Amino acid sequence: MPSPRTVVVTDANVLINFLHMQRLDILGSLPGYRFVVPEHVVREILRHEQGTMLAQAFDDGTLDRMSIKDLEAMALFADLVHIMGRGEASCIALATTNGWFVACDERGLVRRV
Repeated sequence: MPSPRTVVVTDANVLINFLHMQRLDILGSLPGYRFVVPEHVVREILRHEQGTMLAQAFDDGTLDRMSIKDLEAMALFADLVHIMGRGEASCIALATTNGWFVACDERGLVRRV
């Protein structure tokens, strides 16, 4: 039985940093972690060469691509897109409804209460 892994939903700003360094392999090599990229985030990767690297990371299993299919996640996404971008909203919707983590560097995105 495979060991449990912590799932991290990855936003575009984090991906772009790793793509810029051409080091998506780092994400795939972290023991105990699985990195998921929502479709909305994939669409935010606009540079052809970065899109090619991202596609390769999906093909070789470094990263997993995911769409929002759960009704609860869809409803949360619909609420969030009114206050933030589609990529960020999809990350938070998937993470919240599945009990996962989010990798992003948006300082104003999340506030502690």
